[in-house]
Amino acid sequence: KYGIGRGEVISPENEISGELDIVIFDKDHCPLFLKSDSHSIYPRESVFGAISMKSHLDSEELRDAYKNIASLKKMVPTKGFSNSPSPGMRVGLHPVVPVTAIFAYASNRSLEAIAKQVKELDRELDDINLRPDFVVVLGLGIVGPNSRIRKDFNQYDLPQEYNDLSYSRSTGRHTLLRFYMQYLDELNTITQPNLNLRSYFDMPSRVGEYKVRKHDKLIMKHEDKEMEVVKRLTLSAIDRIVK
Repeated sequence: KYGIGRGEVISPENEISGELDIVIFDKDHCPLFLKSDSHSIYPRESVFGAISMKSHLDSEELRDAYKNIASLKKMVPTKGFSNSPSPGMRVGLHPVVPVTAIFAYASNRSLEAIAKQVKELDRELDDINLRPDFVVVLGLGIVGPNSRIRKDFNQYDLPQEYNDLSYSRSTGRHTLLRFYMQYLDELNTITQPNLNLRSYFDMPSRVGEYKVRKHDKLIMKHEDKEMEVVKRLTLSAIDRIVK
């Protein structure tokens, strides 16, 4: 059911995530817009999760990984969708929030010190939903909610207390197995929307910080002339209109 790769995630609104070390995607229904062993581009509707990998988790690496995970989660759509699990039945579902984690092979800090920084980074976020679900150090333990985060109908339900978000579990040599089981349990709760490739054909172009769709044009009509002139929207033109 799941494919594993590396690269970036793109949305129909032409939003692009940061470079993700591990992307978990729908192996059966995922057209890769660009594919190589080192880098692929995945449509948002086919992505189940992502993991940021670190060889050594110091404070700067953890902060950097938080930003990378946030770049993906910012692309989560705001509207839900409906799904038909069987003929004659339609179910309303929440938007999909990918299962995310930061995984490190080692750290010279204790799990308690990592959990303390996780709590600080959580408080710095504009939206707590942008946090990674788990922070894991191989052979040491896991920092993150102990219970399942995703409920029925794709509902993403984080604990309300920061202490529960940064709950630390010293799992020792069982860390990889415990993390794998908890991560897979979250993945298996997700129902993805149908992939509409036409929305990617009609994706807006990026002009500086703005997005311009194909039909977006500037029509200029001179007072002394009846003829209208259609202009392409350049960055300077958009800046001028906005100001």
